[in-house]
Amino acid sequence: MGLTGLFNHWPKAILFGAGAVKQLGAEIKRLEKKNVVIVTDEGMKKLDIVQKVIDQLREEGFTVDLYGEIGPNPTDEMIHRGVEFLKKVSCDILVAMGGGSPIDAGKAMNIVYTHGGIINEYDLAVGGIGKITDKLLPFIAIPTTSGTASEVSIASVITDTKRKLKMSVISPRLVPTLAIVDPEMTVTMPPKLTAYTGMDTMTHLIEAYVSKHQFAPASGIALQGIKLASKSLRLAVFEGKNIEAREDMIMASMMGGLSFNHNMLGLVHAMAHQLSSFYHFPHGLANAMLLPLVMKYNMPVCLKQTADIAEAMGVNIKNMSLREAAEAAINEVEKLSRDIGIPKYIDEFGVMKDQIPEMVANALIDPVIGTNPRTASAEDIKDLYLAACKN
Repeated sequence: MGLTGLFNHWPKAILFGAGAVKQLGAEIKRLEKKNVVIVTDEGMKKLDIVQKVIDQLREEGFTVDLYGEIGPNPTDEMIHRGVEFLKKVSCDILVAMGGGSPIDAGKAMNIVYTHGGIINEYDLAVGGIGKITDKLLPFIAIPTTSGTASEVSIASVITDTKRKLKMSVISPRLVPTLAIVDPEMTVTMPPKLTAYTGMDTMTHLIEAYVSKHQFAPASGIALQGIKLASKSLRLAVFEGKNIEAREDMIMASMMGGLSFNHNMLGLVHAMAHQLSSFYHFPHGLANAMLLPLVMKYNMPVCLKQTADIAEAMGVNIKNMSLREAAEAAINEVEKLSRDIGIPKYIDEFGVMKDQIPEMVANALIDPVIGTNPRTASAEDIKDLYLAACKN
């Protein structure tokens, strides 16, 4: 993309730590705003943690409206309905609470509300990056999962419902004004969601580390994030109230965003986006099921980086050859997935082989495929999808 050096891809401001969410009102006052719209998803809007934030803000004198109609893998239709809601209420600041879906949706709603048009016009593939200006409203992101890192990222991923593909809406201006990263907000995540989002984090970190586009500070952050996630993901899944594990995972998630802002991603995401678009796979699950296969495919051109991943995951590689160490990394990722209950085969979730050619075609035009370390042909991608099938 050639953006490094032209824009600031680093976060603007972060409040990190247990209890950080209690400072939300003070931060909104600091920004001199009054009328708040909270964007969240259909499940989150029913939870106490959202209502507590609303009550807290109202007690502090803010006007608060809630938009909670965002579903998994947000679509262009959801975004446009959200913008209509914004037009009906007074709003001078947006606060997104939840996982990647409401945070990505909040970014996209902000664009269309302040710039006009439809979100499809801001797709990176049609030059959308040049259309996003500083007219955006202040935007605060409060993650309640440890996976997407949308709270610090330059991206919003939205499904184009007509074309059945994921649009990458990207601009450094989409980095939230403030990320409030509070591990206490993640302790109610059930084990399955913790596993899926945790493997999303691992995929971000690994793909950024082996990416064709290398920015050394981002690569260093990625490797450190792999260490944290490898140490704490199992604990976060099986001991959900372990605040140290939750803190490690939400930090690792954020580090994934910081690293892929610069280095970008790769073939795992290009392929996973199609599983979500065609079959509504949770994004983290799709990444997790494809990650070891793509690591194995990429390994010949990034042996050293893959060996580094093994060491970061705790493997003693001292007496191993480079290839042995790289293979150990793939084995460790597979073991981690098994340990936390990640299913192995995509066809057990309804994937039909006759739709693979269409998914391959979409994967080939996904922007993130351009930074995969190994160039993939249509036949290569087809073989990887088939390798992810049991029958």
